[in-house]
Amino acid sequence: MKKLLLVFIVITGLFFSFYRLAELSNFDYDQERDYYQIKSIAIDHKFTLVGPRVVSSAGFFLGPWYYYLQVPFFIIFRGDPLYGAYFTATINFTIFLLIYFVLKSLTSSRLLALCAAIFWLSGANRSSWNVSFVPLFFLVFIYIYEKLRRKKTLLLLFLLTLAWSFSLNFHPQMVFLLPVWICALDRRLKSAVLVLIALLIPFSPLIVFDLRHDFLDTRAVINFLTASSANNAAISPFRLGYSLAQFSPPVFLPLPALGHYVPFSLLLLVIGCLFVARNRRYLYFFLVPLISILL
Repeated sequence: MKKLLLVFIVITGLFFSFYRLAELSNFDYDQERDYYQIKSIAIDHKFTLVGPRVVSSAGFFLGPWYYYLQVPFFIIFRGDPLYGAYFTATINFTIFLLIYFVLKSLTSSRLLALCAAIFWLSGANRSSWNVSFVPLFFLVFIYIYEKLRRKKTLLLLFLLTLAWSFSLNFHPQMVFLLPVWICALDRRLKSAVLVLIALLIPFSPLIVFDLRHDFLDTRAVINFLTASSANNAAISPFRLGYSLAQFSPPVFLPLPALGHYVPFSLLLLVIGCLFVARNRRYLYFFLVPLISILL
């Protein structure tokens, strides 16, 4: 029975991940930028130390890992721009499986885990974008963190730090996991060395880039953090309403007319409050998205 359920889960995930992929995917500015950068790596063998730029040309660079992960897909599809959609579909399928197995391990409910996985996948992004990695790294982080809470080992702490450090190279929003990561730390010198190594490995290309370019990216990060919202077009003057609209998942398949619907987001937050009220140990699980919305 368990094997049949696993087969059903895999088939369901593959179907919703690759369903009408060519029609649902887009090829806009971000995808064109990534295409030429990956082409430069795969065809011209011009390797890069930096990845996508955050917000705009005035923002800072992320790490290059997002580009390098796409190179095999670019080669397999022989440069067809649709390679990015299949790359994202593969990531979506991985996230689908993670949602199911992580939630099943946390709640012991297969039905809840499966419904949550299908619900997320129904509105998942079909176009290649570095933001697509946010739920993947979040789930990996939460899974390792829960393992670490039950049994503190240096290996788990190293993996947790490595996952979080890599996530920051894909999207700066993952910085909101900082309080959770700090709670997982201990004061042993050996663990401090491992944590430092795990933090530096994903950032090593950016460190080399900064050393070669007079700390260009570090200064860009500082400017980005100190700039006011009035000078940054990407920040809405009504941050809470904007964030709630973005937080609301567009449920395309079962409810195509729903889109980004703020009342639906509020409903999800209320459900989250009720869940946390009954399961206090998962308070951090709810606070991370809430803080990211408010800030």
